[in-house]
Formats: sequence, structure tokens, C-alpha cells
Amino acid sequence: MDSRYAKQIALGFLLVYGMERLLETFWKREKLNGAIKSEYSVYMLIGAYLIVYVVVILDSLTASRREFLPWLTMLGAGVVVLSTVGRLWAIRTLGPYHSIHIEIYEKHKLIMTGPYQYVRNPYYFSVILEVIGLSLVGNAFVGALMAIFVYIPVLCLRIVLEEKALVEKFNGSFAEYASRIPKILPTIL
Repeated sequence: MDSRYAKQIALGFLLVYGMERLLETFWKREKLNGAIKSEYSVYMLIGAYLIVYVVVILDSLTASRREFLPWLTMLGAGVVVLSTVGRLWAIRTLGPYHSIHIEIYEKHKLIMTGPYQYVRNPYYFSVILEVIGLSLVGNAFVGALMAIFVYIPVLCLRIVLEEKALVEKFNGSFAEYASRIPKILPTIL
């Protein structure tokens, strides 16, 4: 596959995927109304994601001064597809408890099934794979650096804030769950 053609496919993939993420993030679905904690964290997370996404697109557009590697685009697309499956599995498992905010509900249940039996934060693990995969799709070295040094630290802050809210809600049961299940990298029994 010619490098120019691969670059066009990569940019098309990035644009279509960006639209999918917008729709999925802000799609109205069945949800409960709860108390929102650390509301600013969703804006930080979305802002950091947008920075990575825009840098990946711009980095891809300027790739003419270096070789665009089709195999890297294909690898990245595979990682993005895998991350999408993981993210959607996490959302489906949470059901009405899924929210773009850190949201605690009156009759909140601690979900420990589906991907949550392997990792406490499968949604966030999937999004880490996603931002790295998007960088690979676009052959975007600067985008990968932004994912690692901008997005992932903001995501880690979000995880700390979310787990603090879960400890407050579930006390010992969340602590017991956290002692058995890893925070980010899943374990397969």
C-alpha cells in the first residue's frame, strides 16, 4: 500500500472515529440521577482528549516530511477496535450507572461483574488503549507523547477522584474489591 493512500485512510478513520466518540460520549441513554462529585474532572478529561485528538490529526497532516507507515496505521486501527469493544463492554456492564461524570446514586450498586472482575477501571483502560491506538493510526509521534504526558495523567487524577467517591459510598466493600482487583492493568485468571 502506498504511503499517501495509507495516510488518507488513516485520516478518514480518525475523522469517522472522532464522530463516533462524540455521539457515544453525549448520547442520551437510560441513566439515573445522582450526586456529581468533582465535576471539573469531566472537563479536564474531555479537554485532554481533545488536545490529543487534534494533535494526532495535525501530526498526521504534517507527516509528508517523514514516511507514513501503513503497518503502523493497521496496528493502531486494531488497537482502537479492541479498545472500543472494551469500552462498550464496560458501559453495557454499568448500564444506568454509566455517566461521563463521577456520579454516585442513592441506590448505587458496586459492579464487580463483566470486565470489572478483571480490572477496576476497564473503561479507562480501554480509553488509554484508544488514545495510543489513535496515535498509531495517524503515525503521530507527537500525538503519542501528548497521550502519555497529558491525557494519561489527567485520567489517573480522574481515577483517584472516582475511587475516593466509591470508598465514601461503599466503605469496606470497595476496599475489599480494590484489594483483589487491579486498578488499571487487567488480570486474566
